[in-house]
Amino acid sequence: MGFSFSIRSFHQLFENYSLEKTLQPDIGRKLVLLTSSGQPFAERGQFVEAPVKLREVPQHLINALLAIEDRRFYRHIGIDPVGMLRAATTNFNAGRIMQGGSTLTQQLAKISYLSHEKTLERKLEEAGIALWLELNLTKKQILERYLSSAYFGDGCYGLRAAARRFFDKRVSDLTLSESIHLVALLKSPSTFRANQKALRQREKLVIQAMAEENYLDSFQLAKFSPVQPQQKQKSEPGAYFADWIELNFKVPSGVKTTPLRLRTSLDLNLQKAAMRAVAEIVDKYGKPRKVSEAALIAMRPDGRIVAMVGGRDYARSQFNRAKQAFRQPGSAFKLFVYLAALRAGAELDMQFPDQPMTIGDWSPENYTKRYRGMVSLE
Repeated sequence: MGFSFSIRSFHQLFENYSLEKTLQPDIGRKLVLLTSSGQPFAERGQFVEAPVKLREVPQHLINALLAIEDRRFYRHIGIDPVGMLRAATTNFNAGRIMQGGSTLTQQLAKISYLSHEKTLERKLEEAGIALWLELNLTKKQILERYLSSAYFGDGCYGLRAAARRFFDKRVSDLTLSESIHLVALLKSPSTFRANQKALRQREKLVIQAMAEENYLDSFQLAKFSPVQPQQKQKSEPGAYFADWIELNFKVPSGVKTTPLRLRTSLDLNLQKAAMRAVAEIVDKYGKPRKVSEAALIAMRPDGRIVAMVGGRDYARSQFNRAKQAFRQPGSAFKLFVYLAALRAGAELDMQFPDQPMTIGDWSPENYTKRYRGMVSLE
């Protein structure tokens, strides 16, 4: 009777939680960017596809996940004191954090219901939810929901979206090397996508863990070779501009299931003309001047950006040289100085001294170190 009461009370404690939430990653709305005339030209934001079923997930991916993240998954009840002790011992011996103590069930609880703050209260709540999930879901369902909601980087939530984006494959077609790559990403997707060396080290840890659990034989170990995702970046007109908008536009809170259509100042015809101009200039003058890249921003007099080119080929390099690269403005800044002077009443025949000068600690110089005395504004 007492046991029955405690179980009922435990369920009542979590009656405000919905199991459906474990199949709905908490992601922001997808942005559909429109040109100034209302024509869609790019999509940005986060990507999620239909939940996966365990029957379509290759066994080697499940083995890799369990080996590195939760070796006792089928033997614990949501929290695993043995696993926590093993992780603590491994981290102590290594002198750094190499393993986490959270089970996959705890990780599902965290990504489905909780914030990222690291407090004792949140950790206790995570453990409680994990126990509740184990009472309401089978191990198979927990695995399916974790793989359908986990973040793999580049805006991808869930294994199906990651397989499609990184390898352009169905989940069932993933190879051993691809599975190890995706499982390795889970620990710190953003860090590993930007740091290939750190990612390779993580992949080695996954392989080592699989070998320790006898998931890999000597033949498979010898055959293994790292993979490079075949993710294809599209060189659609306005791609650099779309990235810039995504970085600087805060999606308003509210319903997240429908895409948010955002009209921008981009003029598609001017954008295409700008891309042609950059390509033609680099093709004509780049080689003799040892220049391989160029950037361009075109604006209306009121400051609206109508075209932005951050490089020759967005598919090859997403680094936006128009916004992310820093350079001295040089003589281009004279235009703004002259315009300010003319607006203030200066005449073209007014004379000014071209000579060495010092203002405080600043001593500007002509590039040639030569001075011409009195010269007109014109």
